[in-house]
Amino acid sequence: MKTIFRKYQSEDRKRLEELIQLFSRGESGRDIPRKNIERTIREFSRFSEKGTIYVFIADREIIGYAISVNYWSINAGGNFSAVDEIFVDVAWRGKGIATTFIEYLEKNAKKTSVAISLEVGLKNKKAKKLYQKLGFKQEGYQFMLKKL
Repeated sequence: MKTIFRKYQSEDRKRLEELIQLFSRGESGRDIPRKNIERTIREFSRFSEKGTIYVFIADREIIGYAISVNYWSINAGGNFSAVDEIFVDVAWRGKGIATTFIEYLEKNAKKTSVAISLEVGLKNKKAKKLYQKLGFKQEGYQFMLKKL
C-alpha cells in the first residue's frame, strides 16, 4: 500500500473537517468550532509561508492529515516546522503512515528549517513512543496557553 502526502486542496475540505473532529474528540473529547477550522484553512491558503495542511491518501481516499506551522526560534537560530496536528484514521493505524509522513516532512523541511517540533498528549503513550523512536526528544519545556 502506497500512501501519498500532498498539500490540501479545496475539494478535500469535507473529509479534512471530519478527520479534524475525530482527532479533537480523541484528544479533548470535544469538537473544534467550525469557524476555527474555516479560519485555519483560509489562513494557510492565503499565506503559505505560515505553514502547510497536508492530506494523506491511500486507496484514493483521504485517510489522515497533518498541519505543519512555520515559526522562527532564536534559540535554534532558524525556522522550526512545528507539527501542530497529525492524525491517521483508526482503520489505517499501525501501517507506518505517521512514520512515513515524518520522514517525508524531514526531507522537505531540511530546505527551510533547522528543526521539527511537535506536541503529544500527556496520555498518548503510543504516539510518544513512536516520536521517540523517530528521534524526537523532550526538550524540558512545557506548553502553556492563555486564550485571549
